[in-house]
Amino acid sequence: MEFCDATHPLLTSLQSTVKIGFMDNITISGKLKTVEQDIITIMDSQTETGLRLKLNSAKCKIITDDFTRIDNTDTFRDFI
Repeated sequence: MEFCDATHPLLTSLQSTVKIGFMDNITISGKLKTVEQDIITIMDSQTETGLRLKLNSAKCKIITDDFTRIDNTDTFRDFI
């Protein structure tokens, strides 16, 4: 429960159209640049949350109709 309390302000600050958090899982959806910025915000949020949030890129997934748009993006490099 403390994890949820700590991450709630972070989730509400994200700019993506859809942002859903359940326990230690987060789903975000929206325009590619917005989602990319939100992922960077999540990775850099240790100061605000007091947590060491580390994305497990082996579990991070991208669903898109045009994967060529993410080829040049380091943020999504290790995502499935």
